Amino acid sequence: MKHLLLICVIVAAVSCDGPVYVDELEDLVTSSTDRYQLKLLDDDDYMTRSQKQQRLNEILARQPAYIQVSRLCLQAMPSINKSIPLLQQQYQARVQYEQARRASKAQYKQQRADQLGYGSWARQMNEIDNDMSISEAEADRRENDVGMKEIDYLFTLTLKKLI
Repeated sequence: MKHLLLICVIVAAVSCDGPVYVDELEDLVTSSTDRYQLKLLDDDDYMTRSQKQQRLNEILARQPAYIQVSRLCLQAMPSINKSIPLLQQQYQARVQYEQARRASKAQYKQQRADQLGYGSWARQMNEIDNDMSISEAEADRRENDVGMKEIDYLFTLTLKKLI
């Protein structure tokens, strides 16, 4: 049972998103060009995360300060403000939410791993997942290496118990 749980955790860790929040900005931008650039950025598994963050910040910086609400919308609903909050503020709010959710998830996984005796392994996986100096492809490779080492170790232990 422990081994099955470990394999499930490895699969979940490998499928996690990195610490760059491209999708959150992609949902907010109105320009099709920017949305396309963000899609390409999100799909690029070989660019380092710090480079992705820099490119994302460049796209965020060129967004209009306010997105004006159309006259039709204002006429239909006079109670709403004439402008939507800053796009940057909306993005930051989403990022803060995702970071808090991600931290909570990581804390739970770490506690569970500690209980099962895999605390060191979980810390290694979390460090890889948050390393901004590597690409998504490199993170996947490292997580697979760490996971395979742990599986090999557990397999060896299981064999020793059987013998």
